[in-house]
Amino acid sequence: MAALAVALTILALLLCGCASVPQTHGIPNWQVVTPPAKGEVAGIARGGRPNALGWRMLRAMGYTTVINLDTVPDPAQPGMTMLQYPITTWQQEFGLVGSQLEAALLMLQDHPRATFVHCKHGENRTGALIKKYRMEVCHWSPERADAEFLAFGGGSSFHALKAYARGH
Repeated sequence: MAALAVALTILALLLCGCASVPQTHGIPNWQVVTPPAKGEVAGIARGGRPNALGWRMLRAMGYTTVINLDTVPDPAQPGMTMLQYPITTWQQEFGLVGSQLEAALLMLQDHPRATFVHCKHGENRTGALIKKYRMEVCHWSPERADAEFLAFGGGSSFHALKAYARGH
């Protein structure tokens, strides 16, 4: 119950403009999802679209695979495999997000190391994918995954995206 209260407070602050999306080294909404396995350089991270500094940081940290859920392609980056599973605003609202997010989820499960997942802001599309990853791969409860989803700006009114994240 306390986690829900914290998440709702953060959401209220974001909606009223009293808070902004945190940016770490050129990546909005940066979060390490899973730390690197023993002997690995990087695990899974998520965030919004990186700027030039963000791309340099990702390369320096050893990220080699990028999963982009936005409709804007990423610029080619030396030493990185760029994968795009574009989801439009229309799809987030009216449907057809499942096939893109399921394909991205399979890729994430097959490449659990040195992978960065992003969309424009690192909130709704990225949040829905990471929420599903937390429940299916990390075996988190839906409540725990939802609290993280809300804490990182997820929880939009996009009906199809919310249905996917709930597992429907």
